[in-house]
Amino acid sequence: MNTIESNAEQVPTVIEHQSEATIVVAADDKDFVREIAFRIRARLARTHSDILEIGIDLLEVKRRLGHGNFGNWIRSEFNMSEDSAARFMNVARLADQIPHGAEYQPAVLYALAAPSTPPEVREEIGKRAAAGEKVTLKDVRQLKKDVAGYQKANATLNERLAAADNLVTKLEDALEQTKASTLTT
Repeated sequence: MNTIESNAEQVPTVIEHQSEATIVVAADDKDFVREIAFRIRARLARTHSDILEIGIDLLEVKRRLGHGNFGNWIRSEFNMSEDSAARFMNVARLADQIPHGAEYQPAVLYALAAPSTPPEVREEIGKRAAAGEKVTLKDVRQLKKDVAGYQKANATLNERLAAADNLVTKLEDALEQTKASTLTT
């Protein structure tokens, strides 16, 4: 549990937070620090809302202008790359698949909305966020790597299983042929 404790000679004050860190501040700064944290959280929530709304707007403009014109428009209006615009638009496209968006830093939000991110990763990250875990970009990248490893191992096992099924079928056919030739002789 994250706490803020007073380092003044007054009675220490403890503020509970979501993470495990302990922060020591002067007793007269406790309320100030709480207020700033509240304002920053509100701004972060607006940031996520703004990212989503920008993505929605960009999708609509892209639909109306077309691909070639869209790229020129975002460069001239905002000096924005197509990759940056794509990150906003990915968030808008996948907003319903990214739960608890206000808990994520923008980089995490973009990574979760990336086309390369499997739905299993979004689901697991959503569960972690719902449980109060602070999810980082490193967490998303590691989970994507883990899922890719599991998918590769699963594909290898499926290939081996298919080969084994094929061998069983051949052996069953050979056995049937042997039975048939034994019965006819």
